[in-house]
Amino acid sequence: MVCRPKMKEPRCRTPADDETGAARRDAADLSRADWRNQTSLPSATNIVRLLNQAGLCKAVPADATVLLKASQADPNELKTLWDLAREFRDYVRAHPPAADYALYADYVFNPQNAEQGFVHFVVCDRKGEWVIVDMQNSHQPDYQSIGIISRERCDQLLVKRLEGYLK
Repeated sequence: MVCRPKMKEPRCRTPADDETGAARRDAADLSRADWRNQTSLPSATNIVRLLNQAGLCKAVPADATVLLKASQADPNELKTLWDLAREFRDYVRAHPPAADYALYADYVFNPQNAEQGFVHFVVCDRKGEWVIVDMQNSHQPDYQSIGIISRERCDQLLVKRLEGYLK
């Protein structure tokens, strides 16, 4: 997702996991392995809608679907986040977006237990430099305030966190 401040007629683009650039992983059971390696066009579309609705930037869908895999290799959440951030940085450097910024998001959640899961996202500028690297899980107040049990709630948390950075 690429954004400029609202004052400058911002343009956002998400060249990441799906056509709007947001990667999503949904899991009914975190012990299962088959939920990994999934993208969600509905989630990415929803993020674009929520960002535009909030007036944070002018979000537009990405041109390509991308699924990054580095973050799936380790059970350490912090390492997972930074592996994802490095892989997305490298992707943006190799495939610069037309927009100013690009967003990639990674979700894991359990619909039966809001205490299990995380919401990670990375924003890079068009040169691939990190602008925001954010990690939320059940230990953080913003995550707890939304009660993450669905993809839509993950989307809401992402937008809430991004709004905190941009306003």
